[in-house]
Amino acid sequence: MSYYEDLSPYRYHHFKPDDSHVNIGWLEWEYPFNQGQVDPAIISKIGELCKRPVNLMRGYQRCRECSPANVMIEEPIGTNREMVTLGNGEIRVAGQDKIYVCPTLIYHYMHRHSYQPPQEFLDAVQALPIENVKEEPKSTGPSFFRRLLTAYRSPHR
Repeated sequence: MSYYEDLSPYRYHHFKPDDSHVNIGWLEWEYPFNQGQVDPAIISKIGELCKRPVNLMRGYQRCRECSPANVMIEEPIGTNREMVTLGNGEIRVAGQDKIYVCPTLIYHYMHRHSYQPPQEFLDAVQALPIENVKEEPKSTGPSFFRRLLTAYRSPHR
């Protein structure tokens, strides 16, 4: 994954540059990042956003700290502990004067590595009315991405 400093202008995707969009959570282990306690309700909201990513990619990024090469990160998210594949899209959070753009791996970084994003981002997430989002039905099988790979490799296509 590419490293971008928190709150720097978003330039990851091919869209026309727009300074109202800023980066959050584009970590690489060679660069220091803030660590600390984050309200579990905020992490939960980020998890809910990760269930509905935008800018999905054909490939995926992994956590280079704890995931061997070519292994996707999946995390149990929500009260039903639905397994969600992370690292193949982004989430967007609207703040007062900017839009925060994050890789879906931000949930993993916060949950497993104590990544603490800037306070203004946490405030924007806390203001989201996600507590009213209904839980999706629990998945009874592998993630969509794994099912797609299995179907692609199947000799019965």
